[in-house]
Amino acid sequence: MLLRLGNMEIKFSNTKECTAFEQLMINPTDRKAIKNFTKNYNQTILKASIKVYQKLSSCDNALLYNQTTTGLNRIEIASGVKDKNPVVLKIRIQDSYRKFFNFFETNTSGIEDLCIVKNWIGQFNKVSKIYVFDINKHDYTVV
Repeated sequence: MLLRLGNMEIKFSNTKECTAFEQLMINPTDRKAIKNFTKNYNQTILKASIKVYQKLSSCDNALLYNQTTTGLNRIEIASGVKDKNPVVLKIRIQDSYRKFFNFFETNTSGIEDLCIVKNWIGQFNKVSKIYVFDINKHDYTVV
C-alpha cells in the first residue's frame, strides 16, 4: 500500500510487522491498530514511531528531513550492502529500533526503480519516494 500524507511517498512491505506499523500510521488513534502495533513492537516506541513517521511524511525529501531533525533520528545509509543491491537507508526510532527502507529514483530513460549502491552519491535531496521493508530492534541481518 502507498501512503502519501505529505510530500514524501511511503510504501510498506506486505509483512505482518510492516502492515501493523502502516495501519497505525494511517490512523494513530485506532484502538485496533494500536493493539496490533503493540503485539509486534514495544509499546514504548508507539509515540516515537508516530512522531518520526509524521515528520518524515511531511518533508519533501530526506535532505530536508535531516536538516530539520535533531539528535540521532537522521536518515543514514546502512553499510555493508553490495554495489549491485538497492541502497538501504535507516532511521532510528528511539534507542534500539530501526526502520529500514530503499528509495526509488528515476533513471535517464525516465523509468523509476530502486537506487542501487553503485549509483549512490549521497543524493538525499532525491529521496522522496521510499519503500519500507523492515522495522526491527537493531537487527542488521535484514540488510
